[in-house]
Formats: sequence, C-alpha cells, structure tokens
Amino acid sequence: MKIIYKFIGFLIVFLPETSIGQENISVVVTSSWTAAYAELAGIDSYSVMAPFEMQHPSEYELQIEDIKRLREADLIICGGYESMMNKIRTGLQIDPERILEIKTDYNLDNITRSVHSIAKIAGTSNKAEKNLQHIRDLFIESREKIENAGLRETPVLAQFFLRSLSEELKLNIAGIFGPRQLEAFDIGELMQIDFKMIIDNAHNPSAKPLAESKKGAEIVYLINFPGVGGTRTLEDVIRYNVNMLLKNR
Repeated sequence: MKIIYKFIGFLIVFLPETSIGQENISVVVTSSWTAAYAELAGIDSYSVMAPFEMQHPSEYELQIEDIKRLREADLIICGGYESMMNKIRTGLQIDPERILEIKTDYNLDNITRSVHSIAKIAGTSNKAEKNLQHIRDLFIESREKIENAGLRETPVLAQFFLRSLSEELKLNIAGIFGPRQLEAFDIGELMQIDFKMIIDNAHNPSAKPLAESKKGAEIVYLINFPGVGGTRTLEDVIRYNVNMLLKNR
C-alpha cells in the first residue's frame, strides 16, 4: 500500500501542467487583433465578435447572438480595452477564469508573452513557439528592408498606438502624438520637432493638420487591427505596414 501511495505522489509531482487541450476548446475572440494572437498561439478554430471590416473594432457592441457563444466558450480572449468587456464581465456574469486578457501591440516581447499565455491554456505551446520564430524572423527581415531603403535615419512622428511597431522596426522616432484628436496647441508643440514623416493610425486618423502645416512632410497610414488590405494575421499586418512605409521608395 505504501508503494502505491508513493507512486501516486510521484504522478502528482511530475505530471505535466494541464490545459484545456485544443481538440476540446471553444474559443471566442473579441476582434481581428485578438484573433491574430490566437492563431499565432496555434489555435485554428475560434469565433470572432467584431467583424474584420470594422474600422473601430474596440467599439463593437454586443449583439443578442453573441450571448450564447460567450456563455458556452471555454476561453474568451480580449485586449481589455473593448467597450463590450464591462458587459461581458458583469452583465453576463462570465466566470473570470474563462476570460484571458492579453496585451496587444507590436512589441516583440509583449507578443511573445501574450502568445505564450494563450498557448499554455490551449495546450499548443510547441506550435506557438514555431509561429513566434516566424515573427522574429519577419522583424529582422523588415528592419533590413527599412535600412536598405534609407529610411532608418528619417525622423518620424508616430501616433501613440503605433509607437510599439515603430520602435520594433527601429525607426527614428522624433516624437509621439495622440491618441486623442489633435488641437491647435498640440500642433504648435509638435511643429517644434524636426520630422519628415508622420505615421498615423488608419483606424482613427488625426494627423492631416500636421502634414498640412509641415512643408514636405509625408504622412503614412498604418494599421494595428488586421482587416485592411486583406490582412488576417500579425504577419500580414507587419508586412502590410512595412510595404506602406517603403511605398514609392
């Protein structure tokens, strides 16, 4: 009998950490961005709430048909900033353990942490790590393209929500603006900065007055949420944005 107890104790200590397992998991994601993270983590099947075509996905409002799938989901992946999240957490009384809030941006360390947190629950860590290596390689490739195009030294103003991507691409960030709409005194202060390119947020553009005030300044509209230009994954978004930066060069 003591031998049996010792064996059971051995199993408790050395069995791998449990997860839901992808073959049994029902996943709901709030937007195209959290969908891209889920896919990067190795989850092939999920339900997306905000449509890919929506310009402001974080403002998506809950629909009646959403309630059933949310209540039946094993895992709900969100960014935490979505307007619907308060209703999901309180109004629907969803078990907090079924909601995973991740950080969504284009900082490679944050991408890695968010993807690992999803994969740990889904039991897809091996697949996630392979996918993450593709992203690491893509950033290296993208930085080389920017360097070869002579864009590395160009001083840029970056919109607040595109700061992480601009930094990861090693662009020469001269200043940050937003995220709120620019007012006259904002423009006055930013005009004191030496810049030649403006990186604006295509989901909520606000930099046109800056481009009109700065002679010769180029404005480029980049995206965070997949959807524009047929983008679906984080890799698609990175390639799309790099192509926009290098357009006409």
